[in-house]
Amino acid sequence: MRTVRIPLSVTAVVGERVTLPCRTNLTTPVDWYYLASENGRASAICAAGRMVNGYGSRFELQTSHLGDSNLVILYVSREDEGEYICREDAGHGLQHRVKLNVLSKLNAASYLTRTTLVRTHTFGNG
Repeated sequence: MRTVRIPLSVTAVVGERVTLPCRTNLTTPVDWYYLASENGRASAICAAGRMVNGYGSRFELQTSHLGDSNLVILYVSREDEGEYICREDAGHGLQHRVKLNVLSKLNAASYLTRTTLVRTHTFGNG
């Protein structure tokens, strides 16, 4: 049995590389969606483990044999702020949500601590 801690919220500074974590108990590819803060519409970023057209230049999927299917944004922009959803098993399994907060470089200077909320998952193999 293993327990993992998955952040509910991640804060990044414009231009930084950021990893949005997703850990599943399956080895099947996941889907990643982006919900824009302003309109709440879901846009597919990654479907069945493959990047959707238009996202491959700044986004990549980082996977491992442990069930990680992390979404990596190579250089964050203000427009990336919003909620990201990772769904396993073609949308029929677990769903993980991560809120991305993006700070300008000016605001980051006064942002002294990065608070991370986490969700704990326990996976059993037996």
